[in-house]
Amino acid sequence: MKEQEKKIKRLEAKIEYQKEMIEQQGADIKQLVDYKNQINIYLLNNLLKNYNMNLIDYQQLTDLKTESNTTFHKNRQSIQEARKVLDEIVFPKDMEDLKSTLQKTLKVLEDSGIYK
Repeated sequence: MKEQEKKIKRLEAKIEYQKEMIEQQGADIKQLVDYKNQINIYLLNNLLKNYNMNLIDYQQLTDLKTESNTTFHKNRQSIQEARKVLDEIVFPKDMEDLKSTLQKTLKVLEDSGIYK
């Protein structure tokens, strides 16, 4: 019986050691991910500086996109409603081609049955 208890104690010690190693590796991976994120933020910030922008500007743009996506998906329109809204919108001169592209896209969505 004592031999059995010794084996159990050794196994428990091995398991505890393995748990500690896994926790350490997890901490190492977390540090690596944090470091990678810091590098990405640094690179993004330097890129934005080339355009007289900063991280706050970038955050505002991503917030706007998120809000736009939420609004779009919450107020799902029919193809006919989307086409009517698109027809009423007056695009700036330099974006008039976009209106035609969007109209073609609506036609493809309607014809494919993806969007009704």
